Amino acid sequence: MIGLAFNGIFNFSEFPIKFITRLGIITISVSLIYLIYNIYRKFYIGDVPLGFTALIMAIVLFSGVQLISIGIIGEYVVRIFFQVKNRPLYIVSEKIINQKEEHPDQ
Repeated sequence: MIGLAFNGIFNFSEFPIKFITRLGIITISVSLIYLIYNIYRKFYIGDVPLGFTALIMAIVLFSGVQLISIGIIGEYVVRIFFQVKNRPLYIVSEKIINQKEEHPDQ
């Protein structure tokens, strides 16, 4: 049943890819807010540990960039996947025949 649930989530939904992209944007935003906060602490409070701040900010920032990159590549893969399924653009439920086309001599 777990395999069926995974197939339902990943075969018919773009949610995981969009979630990864949004998570990357949130991660970069958190990184930039953390950078601004630490710049404020350095110049106005003077209480910032050396080296640790830059390391954490760089790791979080580049993690966010990687997540966004994976999300963009995933968007392309999802579009290719849906195109390869070769599903019709629409489904005709009923076909109405014009009487004149069916009997041209009338």
